[in-house]
Amino acid sequence: AISAWTYPVLSYDPYWLLAMGRDYAHGIDPNIDHYSFTYPNAKVAGNYHHFGTIFYWLTDHFGLDNAARILRTSTLFTVCCIASAMLNYRRFPVFASTALVLIVSGLQHRYFLRPELFDYIFVAAAFYLYYQALSGITNAKFFQICLLMVLWNNYHASILGYVIFFGLYSQLL
Repeated sequence: AISAWTYPVLSYDPYWLLAMGRDYAHGIDPNIDHYSFTYPNAKVAGNYHHFGTIFYWLTDHFGLDNAARILRTSTLFTVCCIASAMLNYRRFPVFASTALVLIVSGLQHRYFLRPELFDYIFVAAAFYLYYQALSGITNAKFFQICLLMVLWNNYHASILGYVIFFGLYSQLL
């Protein structure tokens, strides 16, 4: 939590993301890069405007440093809440504990203000849904997995979810 609160803004990406979020919030096409000098007006490959919009709103209301603190600590808090819920599945306590340690330590080393910050939440949620489904897949559980993957597909790096759920489907078959 101390690292999340004190980690500095280390790259220029947050400023590009803030500009993308501001543009999206004001109705400017987020699929065109209006700011990169190397590829002026090129198509943007990814949905960075979602994260940028959240980051822009927080920065507009709380300032850059506090927005960074809010994003990092809320991500850490959400991941820890999901991980603690995973620990209730006594079937895999060692695996759940290891996943918690890996996710949180990965988060500690990657506090960059980029869309990948929320990927940690998606990874933790995928593990949680994985554990739930191991006790027996139902339509409701499958719908939750599909909903997570739709959200993740429209956000960033959803291939991680497909890898996690491939393991689930392999175990269930």
